Amino acid sequence: MVNFHIGEVVTSLQKATLIPGGSESLVYTTLSGGVGMLVPFTSHEVRGRMGHNGNTDKLTYRQTA
Repeated sequence: MVNFHIGEVVTSLQKATLIPGGSESLVYTTLSGGVGMLVPFTSHEVRGRMGHNGNTDKLTYRQTA
């Protein structure tokens, strides 16, 4: 379960895999024309580089728009 504030009205949400065999991400568009992507962290190493100090047992998404 993830709760993330985009800051705009999301008009579409699509699950996508950008690399064959890679993890799925959520791609969204907003009412004002913005396009964004929520990408799951797949390792503790990646989370550490992003400066996240929370519970490392839960899947976390990061906005990349």
